[in-house]
Amino acid sequence: MVRIAVIALKGGVGKSTTTACLADYVANSAGNPKTLIIDGDPQSTMKAFFGLQVTGIIDFAEFFLGEKSIDTFQPVKLQDATIDVMVASKRLSDADTIITGFKREERLKNRLDDQVLPHEFLFFDTAPSITITTWNILLASDYIIIPVTLDVLSMHAVNATTDAVVALKKAYGYGPSILGILPTMHDLRSTISAEALTEIKEFAKAAKIKVFSPIGVDALVKRSQTKRQSLFEMPSSRAAQQYAAVGKYLLSKVKGSTNG
Repeated sequence: MVRIAVIALKGGVGKSTTTACLADYVANSAGNPKTLIIDGDPQSTMKAFFGLQVTGIIDFAEFFLGEKSIDTFQPVKLQDATIDVMVASKRLSDADTIITGFKREERLKNRLDDQVLPHEFLFFDTAPSITITTWNILLASDYIIIPVTLDVLSMHAVNATTDAVVALKKAYGYGPSILGILPTMHDLRSTISAEALTEIKEFAKAAKIKVFSPIGVDALVKRSQTKRQSLFEMPSSRAAQQYAAVGKYLLSKVKGSTNG
């Protein structure tokens, strides 16, 4: 199973939208690979994103913090495929005090390695801050994608996220590969947006990190979320075409990879 985290240490950058769109694209690609989304944010954005109920379903906190196995998921129909979703809960906020002991950052990786899951792809949605849950998701992932809005704080978010990956690899001797930086909500009319994109590209060139073509501002993104409909079912959506390009690149690079 290929594990991909969508992570940025800044809020409001489109992590949940990116997670949902990439999982949607992958699940509907050739062969319809079975795909799972795990919500690693205590705010449980995915629950609201897809309008899910959690009664009687094991959530991510119960799996991660406890000893319960993953045995049921919330199915979400997107285009022709069904994606499984494991929602989060506010109990994830207690992880920093509950999870103790040596190499506690590897708990999630070990828990997942012990599971027999039918999925070929796992996407993590993440919180916009460094917590023990974030460290665990990073170590459990094969790859990460870093979405970032194009504003005056763009480079701060990129630096914080890439520094975290470097620190993790130094401490543990392994960690996820960075698939690329994904600029989001790109406004072609904005000078600030253009300047931020140039700065990111210069940084990425020096760091040898790919920068994806930006996801532009697109009102259809919000409309698809309101209708709880796949963005790819809106043919006139520019953002859908842009996310499809990211998904295509992702599949070309990661298919057949596994964590560990």
